[in-house]
Amino acid sequence: MKLFLTVLLVTLAFGCSEALPQVCPALVADINKYFLKSASNFYTSLQKYNAPPEAVFAAMQFKGCVDNLTLEGREKFQKFWSNVVAKCNS
Repeated sequence: MKLFLTVLLVTLAFGCSEALPQVCPALVADINKYFLKSASNFYTSLQKYNAPPEAVFAAMQFKGCVDNLTLEGREKFQKFWSNVVAKCNS
């Protein structure tokens, strides 16, 4: 549960602020990959950011934790995320 709360707060902070009233479509796609796609697919999406190896390693470790969640749990989060995006973009 702590994992969901952490991800939720970070997502809301970056995706729905006064300075950025619309959620970036690339962020939406990457978050969806994070929760619903394979680790290799997510790793490929990380490459476009040219992040330092330490950051990529940390993201992949976190992805491993997310992959331990049930598919149903990840789908629920994705549905919740879709509602957040709709609210921010309205």
